Amino acid sequence: MTPDFGKLLSGVFDLVLGAITEPGPASETEAAPAKRDYRSIVKLIHADELRGLAALPRYQDFGGIRLDEYEREHARIDQLKRDHRDAIAVLGKAIALDRDDLTSYERLPVAVSPFFWRKLRKIALPAPKYQQTVISASAGEIVDGQLVARAGWLKRKVTVEYKCPMRVRHREEIESLETKISEFSASENQAIDEIATSRFAHPVLFISHRWEATEHPDPAGRQLERLRALKDCFIIYDYTSFPQKPMSELEASDLDIVLDDMGALIRNVVVMDHPNYVTRGWCIYEYIAGCFEGSIVCDEIGDPRFVALRDWTASKAPISQNLFRDGAESLMSNHQAQNIFSAVNEILPSFKASEFSVEQDRAKVKRLLKSLLKRKLPAKGEFIQYFGEASRSAWTDEELEDAFEHQLQWKEMDVISVDPIRLKVAPSISEAVNRRYKIEKDKPLIHIISEMGNPLAALFREKKEDLAVWDAIRARRTGK
Repeated sequence: MTPDFGKLLSGVFDLVLGAITEPGPASETEAAPAKRDYRSIVKLIHADELRGLAALPRYQDFGGIRLDEYEREHARIDQLKRDHRDAIAVLGKAIALDRDDLTSYERLPVAVSPFFWRKLRKIALPAPKYQQTVISASAGEIVDGQLVARAGWLKRKVTVEYKCPMRVRHREEIESLETKISEFSASENQAIDEIATSRFAHPVLFISHRWEATEHPDPAGRQLERLRALKDCFIIYDYTSFPQKPMSELEASDLDIVLDDMGALIRNVVVMDHPNYVTRGWCIYEYIAGCFEGSIVCDEIGDPRFVALRDWTASKAPISQNLFRDGAESLMSNHQAQNIFSAVNEILPSFKASEFSVEQDRAKVKRLLKSLLKRKLPAKGEFIQYFGEASRSAWTDEELEDAFEHQLQWKEMDVISVDPIRLKVAPSISEAVNRRYKIEKDKPLIHIISEMGNPLAALFREKKEDLAVWDAIRARRTGK
């Protein structure tokens, strides 16, 4: 009898499939649930909401959006910007040109002939090319289209400049751009309107503040009153953003998750002034972390020790013109590392004397700070004689073991001394709002000269979004 190979193969297949899919014996211990992401726990409150509050609400009583929702929407807005960047560029250029600001379109050197008696000379000037032109001169004055200047004993040159409103000079280009704008598709117009008006385009600020009472950080509402000056931003304020006592076991677990990931939250920091701010452990941690990240957008305290740490951490060595070898840049980084160590040592007495509501948090904060220090320190550079370059190596855990416990010691290193980059941080909330929560850098001369002659510097230069253009786009699209 000839076997039916089709049935035989089908049976084998069913047997194998059953062995794979048939559930095995139940595990004696259930798999542990995945750890929750801190982003799904942290709540945000928008600056506009602060104006309608009598007091900052407790986390459990507040229904604000979660950080993960904000990040999803913020990423979507960023994607809209990328998808419609050509249309945005056209609209932005039209707005930039359609202004009354005067722009120079011609500069002429005009010769004033000498005369012994130094009499006034009147020199006819070329007619202006554009309407509403304003003519100025480096000497003398302009009268009825003529340069009136006093002659000297020697021939001299006077510079005459023609200016007109930008919208007049660029009238034809603006008309061309406006034609393109009128041809935007419905999806382009909808995307631009959403980008211009969405709250999710606003940044998230971390508020570092001193609790004024055990039950509530701001019982008199003084902090809330100051925070009402904020505009166009979300904030993380611990009492409203993190689980608070009394709390359930799940909420206590959630708080531990948030505290373990605090370093990821400390961005765009607002350091609020308080006489006893640097006596609290978590406040010092937030201040130090903001300095290490170079992300303090408002510093009402301005403690020189923290300012030094902030500036030296931001002081990256100039970018080497050779990506495959290090030279003087490594020795500049050594100088930076030494000054970071010195700044940490200056802050150490305050940290050791600081208080925590839960003393066990001190060990957690030390661990967070050591990890942050190791991540932010530039690699050590060791100069190699005769080769004109340096080798780099990372700092080890053993070398940083004493950080935030004892005074840091380090082996002597080859260094090239450089001035730090100075971060221009707003000293008040109102000034931070005026600066749009941006931090300017005052670079030392060696950085400026190095970048001017280094074609690689452009690859690492920070890209800045023109917020003034978006203000103009928002005003144009909304009429506000």
